[in-house]
Amino acid sequence: MKNKISLSLLVVATLLLAGCYPVSTFQGNTIVMTEADGGCGRMPTMTIFAHMRCQEAFGRSSAVFLKSQEVGTCPDNKAIKMVFECQNLKGGGTGASASDTSRLELRAMQTRKFLKSPTVVVKAITELNKDKGSKCVGLSVPKYTCQGTMQDVVVGDKTVKKCMAADGVSSGLVKMQSSVAECTNSTGMNASYEIDSNFPANNQTIVRIRLSNSSNPQIADPTVYSRIFKEIADGLFIDAIQLTPAEMQ
Repeated sequence: MKNKISLSLLVVATLLLAGCYPVSTFQGNTIVMTEADGGCGRMPTMTIFAHMRCQEAFGRSSAVFLKSQEVGTCPDNKAIKMVFECQNLKGGGTGASASDTSRLELRAMQTRKFLKSPTVVVKAITELNKDKGSKCVGLSVPKYTCQGTMQDVVVGDKTVKKCMAADGVSSGLVKMQSSVAECTNSTGMNASYEIDSNFPANNQTIVRIRLSNSSNPQIADPTVYSRIFKEIADGLFIDAIQLTPAEMQ
């Protein structure tokens, strides 16, 4: 068994060096492996490359499981096409349901607070999805209105303006524009963004992301969410860098 694995890895390394490797196509969490010329490809090589592509798309804890293969007139150990399913080994990831995860755990992994205005954060999320080639609908800054009066309220040692209802106690704040957006990438992964802020200061932004794909209504893998939030944070850092004309050349 070890000799077969070593031989397969050697074949993969040789193909990489030669610039030859199977073609992968995602359909949700299903990955189809074929040869570029449509001919017969080595099954072990296709399997290894499918595993690599699956981990790149859905996280390092993912594995592939063979769903079907088309052999045709190919000789032994070769196939025209192999279809795999990406699944998460930890359970509760891209290949498993989030039903075993509590609502509190989901909220914790899906929500982050950024100490930036909604305008800045939404721009970072927009640019991130553009860079990934995702198609987004509804990405916008949330808008609010005060259905009451703006009053001075003492918070700690500071006096701040707050929107208060007619009773002078409860908030009269109404969110006017939906801050929910839907983005879908080429692998079939869907991301729903809920964006809120600390009105009226608007110097903080709360972002909740819900991920799903064709086989899972809600993904519950904290590593996937952590990676996306890090990418947003990295984008905020990049956007804050002021480039001079000389640096841009």
